[in-house]
Amino acid sequence: MHPLCRLKLLPPLILAAFLAPISPGVVRGQVAAPLDRPCAAMEITQGIGVDGFVSDKYLWSDGACHPRSAALVRNDVQDPTGHWGGYLRQYVYDADGTTRVVNGSGDRYPGFGLLVNHFADTYYASHSAPGAGRSIVFAGRHHAIHEFKSRLNLGGGPVDATVHWFFATGRDHPVWAVTFDSSPAGPNAVQADTRAPRTAS
Repeated sequence: MHPLCRLKLLPPLILAAFLAPISPGVVRGQVAAPLDRPCAAMEITQGIGVDGFVSDKYLWSDGACHPRSAALVRNDVQDPTGHWGGYLRQYVYDADGTTRVVNGSGDRYPGFGLLVNHFADTYYASHSAPGAGRSIVFAGRHHAIHEFKSRLNLGGGPVDATVHWFFATGRDHPVWAVTFDSSPAGPNAVQADTRAPRTAS
């Protein structure tokens, strides 16, 4: 496995923004308008409960200037299913004037965006153990990036994984991106695939 073996961007976005500092609680700022009127400011609410899952919630305006939100479960707190977060638990959006709420449902994979790697005759999922870190990388007037870090045990040695969720005003969907770094395991030590991002089930 190459040290930087895989990157996924769905869909591609341009990272162009004026950065703003982050403070605890709710982060607010002015946002660029994708239409002929200003959209509501992006908000980040940290450490809230979503059906018992401790999460950081991102609220932004989509391409029609309608509100959307995504709740990302923290990977340093055990969740109600006995796992360790690092995934999207709840996604809320507008569909032709109707608010739709999408929640993870299964106990095995309780959300979207998990890392699952198969090797030998078994597999490893990123929510199986506490994560190696989480942070809001930055929050601007109309965008933000959330980061999860995990150390994966893939049999041949440890692999460090970094997942980024990117949210931007004027864009309907977030970008999910992952980088795998196998250098902690040493050269030619890891033989595994990746089936990320894993969907809820």
